[in-house]
Amino acid sequence: MRRRAFLIVTAVFLVAGDSPKDKGTKKDMEKLLGTWSCVSGQVNGKPIQDETVKLLKLKMTADSYTTTKGDETLFVGAYRLDSTTNPKSIDIIATDGENEGKVALGIYDVDGDSCKLCYTMGVERPKEFASKPGSGAFFAIWKRAKP
Repeated sequence: MRRRAFLIVTAVFLVAGDSPKDKGTKKDMEKLLGTWSCVSGQVNGKPIQDETVKLLKLKMTADSYTTTKGDETLFVGAYRLDSTTNPKSIDIIATDGENEGKVALGIYDVDGDSCKLCYTMGVERPKEFASKPGSGAFFAIWKRAKP
């Protein structure tokens, strides 16, 4: 009887609320929802051309991450956030195309209508918001797109 009561109490706690980690991550996910326009970017230490930057968009839903360049879809994936790391981390899992199944390891910072993302494909997670030559890192600053 005591064991059964313990299991019931444990189940109630599991259903009753999110952990602090889950709450912070959920709050960040809500901040990221929507469409973002690229302000600037670098790949492997080299700046992305202004003409390209103007065409880049990022759309974040509750469970997907899509990057487009004009009408061209560049990257489609699912993502997981962890707001407890410093800097906060994001894993982006490609769900389509040549990178399907591969995971991009990244970091993020969202502040109002501004977002910084830095990630690498298949190498170590970045420790700072930068893209140095030879790092393989993609770093971009995004602004929330106006409807």
